[in-house]
Amino acid sequence: MTVLTYPDYGQLAHITKEAVASAILHRTYNMLRGAGPEGRVIYREKPAKVLHTQFLLPRRKPSATAISYLEKDDVSSPAHIGTVGLSFQIANWRDKTISVHVRACIYVRILPSTADLIARPVVFRLSKQARSIILRHRRDALRRAEEENEAILGVEGRKSAAWLAIKNSASDAAENDALVEMGISLSSLSGIERREAVVSVLPEQDELPADDDPSVSLELGAHHVTASDVVADVADPAGTAIDEGRPAGAHDSAPTGDSDTLKIFEFVVKPGGSNAPPEILIEREHIPQKWLRIPVNFGTLVIDLSRDAAFIDTCIADFNAHMRHRLEEVIDAWEKDPDPQFGGVQWAFPAGSGTRSRMITPAEVIAWDQTLTTLRANRQRVARPQIMPVLEFENLEDPLRREQRTIRIILANESDLTAPDKAEGRECDASLYQVELAVELSPGLHCPISLERIAPSYRYNQYLTHDALGINCGVRRKRLVETNILETTALPVYF
Repeated sequence: MTVLTYPDYGQLAHITKEAVASAILHRTYNMLRGAGPEGRVIYREKPAKVLHTQFLLPRRKPSATAISYLEKDDVSSPAHIGTVGLSFQIANWRDKTISVHVRACIYVRILPSTADLIARPVVFRLSKQARSIILRHRRDALRRAEEENEAILGVEGRKSAAWLAIKNSASDAAENDALVEMGISLSSLSGIERREAVVSVLPEQDELPADDDPSVSLELGAHHVTASDVVADVADPAGTAIDEGRPAGAHDSAPTGDSDTLKIFEFVVKPGGSNAPPEILIEREHIPQKWLRIPVNFGTLVIDLSRDAAFIDTCIADFNAHMRHRLEEVIDAWEKDPDPQFGGVQWAFPAGSGTRSRMITPAEVIAWDQTLTTLRANRQRVARPQIMPVLEFENLEDPLRREQRTIRIILANESDLTAPDKAEGRECDASLYQVELAVELSPGLHCPISLERIAPSYRYNQYLTHDALGINCGVRRKRLVETNILETTALPVYF
């Protein structure tokens, strides 16, 4: 038996403890922001749904009819961050410069490989027509089964312990009859992997909502069901014969083993399968989402404090145009990249139009290599994100010290929010990821901020000072030694 021993913490150097804690912390931090090899490719979800920090969603615009402060100005939320930046003090000198370095990453949608679809197959749901036919046959079969077994069920009826076996047998027979009505033989479904599902709560989208705003799904709630999610039967539109997965109410009786929900099957299809379910049975599915991270270095903006405000505004406008041009250059270079694993020549996603995106059938999934060849040959346009980064700069008078000024620098994502039901909303991500601002100041220009409005802490004998105040982030000095460079960080750590 192995004996566990614990080190004498008193003998461990403080720097050793800090190093271990830092290694664990930064590894977790990298996973949360999508840095490193784990975040290069994201499969089956939009990056904004998977990553948790250091990214900018498209900034919300205030409503044109807004009348209150919250409606006009406070358009951010803890789940929707569209700006990042810092505010700091400088000496009121005119012969100095401020340099702003901007870096970020973007995600482009790519086609999934055969290995991706083998690891996580595509699930095809029954078509609405097929579900309606099966529902009708099942309702009739359950009614007949109850009448024929009235003596066995007794006065308890469907609450009897014997009803579950009777119901299952009748449901299986009804399912077979429905398939025969649709002209499908049972032998044609042999060898196809199936799984059970409850059709009354099946979503009608490919996966989760693919919008750019993760707060949308939070607002809807985990059990939100739209009108299109419910299966309607023409003969019984009110659903009086069968309770289609109705959530239990507070006054409902305890379950008896027979929920009377329509349990039906879905088809699990992967490349190389031996047989595909008939198209009359299934709804076509969207191509599974797969996203590739691409780093973008936007360059450096140099602000000469000796120039007037109009000249500085022109420089900032030129730099914002340069950032948008730089994004186009990066995407263009990736589209021409012949890399067989991630290059755009092989894997760029075909763009849809309006609300229509490319759909796939089970047969196309089974022959996925051939499907990829067809998609590449017929690809007229490539799905490209339309991202608009905007740098904002303010040089303000300090109300307390005439010899100092307040500088505020903000990077905003002014991209348009795309609706999740649009092709662009499914195929493009307008967010900026791993956003970093680095501000380099001329020697002697920077002044620390004294928080004089906050009473001195009992642990300190003077007022607290900070290098800068972060806007939706923290601020640190670069490597703790380059005192003239301030960096934004989503992981503020005390040193």
